[in-house]
Amino acid sequence: MTNFCFAQSEARKNFVITLNVPDNQRNSNNAFKDLAKNNNLKKLTCYQENEITTELYFDKSGNVIKNIDTSNKVIGSSEFEYDKKDRLIKISYYEPNGKFNYGYKYVFSEPYRTEYELNDTIPKKRKIHLKEENITIYSDYDKENGWELSNVIFINKDGKYERELRYNKDGVYSEFKYYYNPSDR
Repeated sequence: MTNFCFAQSEARKNFVITLNVPDNQRNSNNAFKDLAKNNNLKKLTCYQENEITTELYFDKSGNVIKNIDTSNKVIGSSEFEYDKKDRLIKISYYEPNGKFNYGYKYVFSEPYRTEYELNDTIPKKRKIHLKEENITIYSDYDKENGWELSNVIFINKDGKYERELRYNKDGVYSEFKYYYNPSDR
């Protein structure tokens, strides 16, 4: 076995798990949320070829609060902070030597989530999710023109991408339509 993970629960019990994470969630903290919350996980250590490659640390809600990745030569670790409503409010990325590289903070003023680079007061991106329509709209901030539409994502009833429109200053410049084969995961 070359790929396996050890998990440690709140009761300090260790166990081996196999992770089958869908491709569309592979780099998402949400991929582990239910697993961590349902098993009271505090730490998940992943090995490859008998070496630790990743260590994930979780809070009580199952959120990843720290990610250490020894296989990544650019970003060695990441830290995540959440508010009382369980929303991501800050993410910090560090080089393998521990030096801060970059990060983002997220400010919520309903119905928007606005993204800022850490230590900057100028917004970068804004997101709004229209629940009833299952549409998420993204805008980028331009110092001269203000908010400019960048993406519109349509989600189907199964929570998967259905369609995506990408915009530039001239309007729609690309459109993607997603099709899923039910026999494929």
